[in-house]
Amino acid sequence: MTDHTPQQGAASGGAATTAAPAPAAQQVTDASAGENEREEKIRALLERFATDDNVKELQRLLLVPTGVPETLRPAVWRYFLGSGARSAAEASPLAAQTSPVLPGELAKLRSDCAACALVGDERSLMRGREREARERLERVVLCFRTRSGVREYGRWMCTVVAPFVCLGLSETECMACALEFARCVAPQVLCSDARFASTALSELVRLLVYYFDPPLGFHLDQRGLSAADWVPELLATLLASVCADLGAVHVLWDAVFVSHDARMATALVLVLLVRSSSLLRAAGTADALKEALAS
Repeated sequence: MTDHTPQQGAASGGAATTAAPAPAAQQVTDASAGENEREEKIRALLERFATDDNVKELQRLLLVPTGVPETLRPAVWRYFLGSGARSAAEASPLAAQTSPVLPGELAKLRSDCAACALVGDERSLMRGREREARERLERVVLCFRTRSGVREYGRWMCTVVAPFVCLGLSETECMACALEFARCVAPQVLCSDARFASTALSELVRLLVYYFDPPLGFHLDQRGLSAADWVPELLATLLASVCADLGAVHVLWDAVFVSHDARMATALVLVLLVRSSSLLRAAGTADALKEALAS
């Protein structure tokens, strides 16, 4: 009697055997081919007009587990900044006039630019050109400071702008990214007259903390520190606080730019607070709590 192969046995009505899994090398090859195909589709969409259908399709391709391809990130950001970013006037509508930059602020800015670790990060496209990167960072932050209407220079401005400079974007594009930050993440920080927006957002975060972590919410209130005193600043320093390196910062900004969802910042602040609950509850005074929130 002739022996059947597994395929012959299945075809003749015998019990089908489970096919052996593809070798690991084949799986890697298939995954690589699929990723290459996805990148080609992204490239094609980036070259088309930013119609609603094209933008939605591009978002669908980018908002997946593999995220924005690193080699395409500058092009992706330029695309969404061009199709969705608001003008300076729209980004900070309540900043009626620019504020002068004092000599002391300029000295702090230059010191912060020189000390910014992200400029020398191994993922930075400006690596090896640190001096040029620091000078560009200084110019963009200075422009951002004078045009945003914020009352005083804060170190968070340097940590916010640095990831855009490190991506090799032009100074104009870095400025557009900074203004998108103002629109999506912290308009209440940059617009000194937007007190209502700041208060409403702070109260929302306060209530959410009480819901997800009642002991922490009670502790924050008992220390006499109003949410309006720390939520805006925490929002402004969010990316520098939660990210370990430039790669992590860029991944977060991929989500901000591609999704255009302002609620993401509030969610990230909530996650940060709950994750640091034990540290924050160990702070016994308002000053200690402020220091813990800033760390």
